[in-house]
Amino acid sequence: MSVKDELSIPLLSATDVQYSRQNQVILENINLTIEKGQITTIIGPNGAGKSTLIKLFLNILKPDKGYIHQPKNLKLGYMPQHFSISPFMPISVRYFLNLYYSADPFYNFASLINFMKIEELLPKQMRYLSGGEKQRVLLARALMNKPDILILDEPTANLDIQGQAEFYDWLEGIRHEFGCAIILVSHDLHWVMASSDQIICLNRHICCFGHPTIVRQHEDFQNLFGTSWQQKMGFYEHHHDHHHQ
Repeated sequence: MSVKDELSIPLLSATDVQYSRQNQVILENINLTIEKGQITTIIGPNGAGKSTLIKLFLNILKPDKGYIHQPKNLKLGYMPQHFSISPFMPISVRYFLNLYYSADPFYNFASLINFMKIEELLPKQMRYLSGGEKQRVLLARALMNKPDILILDEPTANLDIQGQAEFYDWLEGIRHEFGCAIILVSHDLHWVMASSDQIICLNRHICCFGHPTIVRQHEDFQNLFGTSWQQKMGFYEHHHDHHHQ
């Protein structure tokens, strides 16, 4: 098999996936693929099944119907939406990261610390970190095994507008440094449209998907989110200076 053929094989694919809980259908008719080096964002209203889909990707849940295919030995990195440290638990950033650092790491610890620019945070207590600092530490933890796919659930939920901008800059750097695909769940439509290669608009099923310039014109997307957000915020189309297979 040629290198080109290997790069064209999806890292993850879902075929006719359905998931129910207590006789209620949460997701149905889910068909999608995730490619190497691709930033994919899942959007949708509350209760659309976004977090459930992430749990299916992570093998925390199993579909009732259909299947999710992942190549053997696929490595996943995950940053959850909610993460808190007890104010009564003294744990430094260094100790926290060492909990996830294996004796045979896939990525050099010092290089990761330098890349994420968190060396000065290592002696700090986790409970005293700012929102942006905590996100960088949690990203470092998710990148420990040099994942093929990095999965982020509402990663900017607790950040201000400057923190959100810095976070999306980090994502582009991570994509270049690690060569991984990135899957996000997000409500930040203006950042999503500027920074994603593929949008999946979810409302228990996939309403529409594709490049942001296509999705934002789709009738189902506009029915869910309207058009006022486009009028309030200028739309910036993200042009890459690199090529995705």
